[in-house]
Amino acid sequence: MPTIAEYVANYSAGLHYRDLPADTVHLLKRMIIDSIGCAIGGYAAEPSKIARDLAGEVSSRRPVTIIGSGQASSPDLATFANGVMLRYLDFNDGYTTLESGHPSDSIAATLAGAEMAGAGGRRLITATAVAYEAFCRFGDAFSLKYIGFDHVTNGAMASAVGAARALGLSAAQTEQALNLGLTPNLALGQTRVGVLSHWKGCAYANASRNAVFAAMLAERGLTGPAPVFEGEHGFFAAVTREPYRLEPFGGDQGQPFKRASKKRVFAPYGAASASASQSAPKLRCSPAVPRNLCSNAADALTPVCAPLPNAAAIPQNPAASPHAAQSPGGSSTVPAPIPTTRRDTLHQPKSAAAAATFPTVPPAPAERRLNPEHPPDAPLPPAADPPYRPRSDAGAPALFCRHRNRAAPFSVVFTD
Repeated sequence: MPTIAEYVANYSAGLHYRDLPADTVHLLKRMIIDSIGCAIGGYAAEPSKIARDLAGEVSSRRPVTIIGSGQASSPDLATFANGVMLRYLDFNDGYTTLESGHPSDSIAATLAGAEMAGAGGRRLITATAVAYEAFCRFGDAFSLKYIGFDHVTNGAMASAVGAARALGLSAAQTEQALNLGLTPNLALGQTRVGVLSHWKGCAYANASRNAVFAAMLAERGLTGPAPVFEGEHGFFAAVTREPYRLEPFGGDQGQPFKRASKKRVFAPYGAASASASQSAPKLRCSPAVPRNLCSNAADALTPVCAPLPNAAAIPQNPAASPHAAQSPGGSSTVPAPIPTTRRDTLHQPKSAAAAATFPTVPPAPAERRLNPEHPPDAPLPPAADPPYRPRSDAGAPALFCRHRNRAAPFSVVFTD
């Protein structure tokens, strides 16, 4: 029976453009174009400038182009710069099962591999399909966040095999690229908790940078530790503490390709907010949902526009809100929508100790309600009404999904 690395490597090297269904090719093209658009959108972000500035200090005999500026740099630093721009705004696609993340982040690696190899669009699309399969199948198999590791650990694997396929490496070389891409790139989950730094938007870019470097080493014959998953001190022993099995990848044993089961973002807001943002206007008009709750749900996803009455009376902590919903068991553990658009309530610390040092954000100076006839202190509906629990695709209460804490306001606009 082949090891996991052998299976993934054989799959990667054996997948060809002709094996991809037409709808898969169409969606992969769309994701590549969308990702380039996200990179252009993130071009002016401070981390993007830093990454491009660093990449501009080196040259290469096999240069890779940086999106937007057109400058050439080494493959690994160009991958990092492109990956930072692609990911930083958090507008690219998303995937959530046991582990979540943005599989399109690996496109920075597949673009680099294809350009180094002088390959065409078909090779790029095939390599991107490989990267998507790897990221999503590893995410289906195990949750890294609950043991303190970041999802970009899976991203390093996906980008390694994606870059290897773009370079046209053999199965043996691809296996070594995976070994080299995983072993030194176990990322800490602290990236996405506590103080959210620039690195949150750069971590996958770094995984792709290291993955491209691993593929270039494997291309030249360097070998990596094996078996990287099943070994005595391998991934299962050191990280997951238990083995797991991968489902067959797309096209193998009749499996569909993963490109069709992803969450896609159709407007400029973070992927975790997509389902709630698209649902809020519909909730306002739904006869099945109490009107005051519909109003609150829509308000929480509406940008600031006009003063909200009694804004100073709105509690800072969602748990202290008079609108806290009751769970089916009777305890107030389910956060309910609160009538505010202030984003400080979305970033409250989870523990009492952290709350003691969490800075208080002053009330926003301007807000607006979609349904002004429902004041912010409107009572909850009678107990006979069904509990209202808007939820995101990831299973967390939709109005409390974390979003990058940056100065720019949300770009979502709902009109009456």
